[in-house]
Amino acid sequence: MGKPDIFLEKSKNNSFRSYDIPLLMKSLHQDARQGIIDLSEDDIQWFRTYSFALQQLELTSGPRSPNFNESDWGGTIKDFGKVKGMVDEMERAEVVTNVGWTAGGNSLFNAPNPGMSFFDIPSPARYRQHVYCLIDAHLDKLYARS
Repeated sequence: MGKPDIFLEKSKNNSFRSYDIPLLMKSLHQDARQGIIDLSEDDIQWFRTYSFALQQLELTSGPRSPNFNESDWGGTIKDFGKVKGMVDEMERAEVVTNVGWTAGGNSLFNAPNPGMSFFDIPSPARYRQHVYCLIDAHLDKLYARS
């Protein structure tokens, strides 16, 4: 069995979006239950990170939700290091520019607030393809190690 069709088909025509990640994850969980792949919590966190990356692109090119801060990834991501590593790599590849970070702090309930990232996307098409390549490479890794 190969990579999930939801990603393959939609990535071919540049229509894979952040809201497709839960469908992709459902497919990955099914493959894991069937013993086709070994899906770890680390993998799940990476796909949440990719979802964040796609959300950033969608927010720059579409209507913005009044309830979503485009740079606040704290509600989606548990591993700051994954976002930091991905954004740093994208900055080195010049996929994003003008990167900035806030340090975060504590909320009223003493839960850590991871802060926010800020960056510009000079070429939305290049950014989209870069994120798709990250997802595709991760899927390759999952299906190759099974």
